[in-house]
Formats: sequence, C-alpha cells, structure tokens
Amino acid sequence: MEQILALLLPIAAVSGWFAATKHFKKKSLNNLHKRNLAYFQGLNHLFDERPDKALDVFVFLLEDGNETVETHLALGSLFRKRGEIERAISIHKRLVDRKDLCKDQQRQVLFELGMDYLRAGLYGRAEALFLQLVGAGAFKKAALQQLLYLYQQEKEWFKAIEYKRKLDQIGGGLRGESAAQFYCELALESYEKGDKGKAAEFIEHSLRENKCCVRASLIAADMWMDQDYYDHAIESLKRVENQDPVYLCEAINPLIKCFENVGGGGKHVSYLNYLYDQYSIPGATAEIAKLLERNEGDDRAIEFLLETLNGNTTIQGIDVLVTMLMTRSNEESRKILSKLSDICSKLLTKQAFYQCAQCGFSCNQIHWRCPSCHHWETIKPVVIEL
Repeated sequence: MEQILALLLPIAAVSGWFAATKHFKKKSLNNLHKRNLAYFQGLNHLFDERPDKALDVFVFLLEDGNETVETHLALGSLFRKRGEIERAISIHKRLVDRKDLCKDQQRQVLFELGMDYLRAGLYGRAEALFLQLVGAGAFKKAALQQLLYLYQQEKEWFKAIEYKRKLDQIGGGLRGESAAQFYCELALESYEKGDKGKAAEFIEHSLRENKCCVRASLIAADMWMDQDYYDHAIESLKRVENQDPVYLCEAINPLIKCFENVGGGGKHVSYLNYLYDQYSIPGATAEIAKLLERNEGDDRAIEFLLETLNGNTTIQGIDVLVTMLMTRSNEESRKILSKLSDICSKLLTKQAFYQCAQCGFSCNQIHWRCPSCHHWETIKPVVIEL
C-alpha cells in the first residue's frame, strides 16, 4: 500500500501542478484579453473623436501593468501635439506617481511632462524638470536643447549663451542657435536702455563668436549712423559683402544714406553699381536709380533702368522707371503710365520680400529668428524677377 501511495503522490503532484498552471494561464489569458479589449476600445474612441472616453479607458489601463507605460507616453504626446495640454499633463502626472517604473522610464516621463509645461508656457516648472535631467546621460542633450529654447523664449540671453556652449560640447542645438545672435540681442537691449558702450562691447563679442555675423555689422552701422559717424557706418556695411552677400539688400539703403552725408557721389555710385552687377541685389535697382538721378540726372537713371530690363528686372525697378518716364510724357501717355504704376504698387503690396528656408514662412521684413519655426538665420530675401 505504501509503495502504491509513494507512486501516486508524484503523479498527484504533477497533476495538481498541471491543473494549477492551466487555471492561472486561463486567468492570465482572460486578463490579457480584457486589457487588449480595453486598449482597442480606447483606440476606437479616439478614432470616433471621443477623446474623453478614450482617456478614461487608457487611464484604467494605466494601473494595470508596466507594459502600458509606452502606450501612455505616446498618448500624452498625441494630446500635446493636438494642443490638449491639460490631458497630456494629467497622463504624465499619473505616470510620475507610479512607484514601479525603472529609472529610464521615470526620466522619460519627467521629460514628457517638462515638454507639456513648456508648451503650456509654464516655463518655471519646465525649467525645474529639465534641470533634473541635465545630469541623466540618456536625456542630457534633449534637456539642454529644451533649456536653450526656454531661455530664448524668456529672453534670458546670458543663460542662452551658457547653455549653447554646453550643447556645443556634445553636439549643438536644434534650430541654428548661435552665441553671436544672442550677443546681438544683448546689444540691442543695451542700446535701447541708452548704454551705448555696453552695446558696442556686445557687438564685438558677437563678431568674435562669428566674424560672418551680418546682423552684428548692420546693428553696428545703425549705432554709428545714430551718432553721425557715417564713415564708421560705411566700414561696417561694407563688411556684409564678405560675410554673406545674400543680405546685401539690407545694407543698400543705409549705405546710400551714409554716402549722401559724406559726399563723393560718383565714387559711391560706382561701388553700388559694382554690388548690383556682382550680386544682382533684390531691391537695389530702384535705390541705385534714385541715387543716379540725384547725382547724374534722370537721363542716366533711365538709361540704367532700361539696361536692367535685359537682365534682372524687378517690380521695384519698373515702378521707378515708370515714375521717371511720367515726368517727360504727354498727358495721354501719363495716364497709361499711371495705371502701370498702380499695378506695380499693388504687386509690391502683395509681394513677400523674405521667406524662411526651413518652414516657408513669408514676411515683408527681415527676422533673424523665424517667428514660425524659431530657427535662426533661415529667413532670406526673395528675388522675384520679371
């Protein structure tokens, strides 16, 4: 009998193990089925544009296992991109409160919550979270990039310079940020406060950071002109040709103003002609024609404008030519030319003179930082030739 029991006990144990395994496996499968069903119900609510019900379903899932963390991170990011910041914050805060997340998951959640606060304009809260992550290897670069963006939004240019330098050590920023541009911002702030010496110092810093910073040269020229030092202003403006000829159109009007104040018209007209011939500067045709008219008469100005018709003809150039021709035409011709002038004016009103190479944003004045995508030095002059 004992021998039979000894034989049956292992069999019973194995049978019990199989039965228990089958029971728990069935229970586990049922739970998995319920979670999957709830997950797909949540997706259906999203597709049916019922985000409230979808959020309830996913929040229920949030408490049901570690495998749902990535799903909720994705959901929070989706809500943030849709502009539903409160929902994103709610999801990420629930994740922060969980005790079973590994370090990488905790850091990911903190980063996403920081992005929520940044999008909501809660810069203080966002800054605190990103500063926590600066020491975390996997998130160091991303946290530094967001801090750099945040300090630009708050116009804290010294901090922006500091964090730009930190980023340069590990790979740089996201949107073409440069310390040279930040020093230009500081120069403008100082000049507006009346501290001309500090402004000049910041311009020097900017050019040391980047000798090809066109903006620094233009700001320096404006400061010199404001103090009637036109020779110094001309020196600053002439640097633009070697820095980036694309922006010479920004230097033309200040150059003409400086030339008018220092005399020597013929020499200066020759320099402007050289720039125009060399670089086909948009908008320069009209200004050179006006300068020629003042210095050499309207015949020379009209001759110059007619020559441009065979090359890079612009709306501005045609408008000036039409205006000059009106002064020497009979009444009937003036009526026709007047209509042409009106057409040119309307075209100029509708024309965008600048465009961002990064996002396509169009505008009628230069922005060194695109108002749309926040990239630096991506807005360039647009040449519309006829």
